[in-house]
Amino acid sequence: MKKIFVFAVLLSVSAAVHAQSAVDSTETKFNKLVEQTGMVFNKPTGSLSTPIVKNRQIHYDYAVNYPDKNMEVRYTIVPMANRVKEYQEFQKNHAPGSSMIDPNKMLTGLIYATIINAGGGIPDSTIRGRMFAPTDVKREFGADAGGFFMVSVKNNSFGTDYKFCSMTALQKDNVANVYIFYLCNSMKELFDNYQAIGPQNIYYALKFKD
Repeated sequence: MKKIFVFAVLLSVSAAVHAQSAVDSTETKFNKLVEQTGMVFNKPTGSLSTPIVKNRQIHYDYAVNYPDKNMEVRYTIVPMANRVKEYQEFQKNHAPGSSMIDPNKMLTGLIYATIINAGGGIPDSTIRGRMFAPTDVKREFGADAGGFFMVSVKNNSFGTDYKFCSMTALQKDNVANVYIFYLCNSMKELFDNYQAIGPQNIYYALKFKD
């Protein structure tokens, strides 16, 4: 019995070390992505890095949660450099009659596709939100465009144990699209958490440099 107990403890320790190693690797990659896209990330006070949940709906690069609150924040950064380069090359040399959408003009469509996927992958008439005024998003996030949207989370592998998602979307032209997902169980819980944690500490944790 003693040998079995020792073996179980060793397995538990090994699993914990592996999980922490995965989190550390994810954080390193995320910080490189932040630097690559000219952003700044201040990890919210009181939050802990948490492993990425593999899912079929939405790729994300990094996540934090709060030990004393039912909320997780997930961050996705999508660099635009390659798409912008392709578009610029297309503009210089393309077949007559062919067309290509400017990557800087795709944000609205990308936002709705992303928030629908976060909610469960099907159109949802309960989605709420709006785009930010250009002057506001520039002043507060250093971005050229963006908005916030809210959706109920259906049974999907992205939401896992959460029932509600608020998403902030940002774009800095020619640089990156950014999506920040706040997962909890209700709008009230989200606002209660905002008030307890402080919006400056959580809402502006990731933004583009001025």
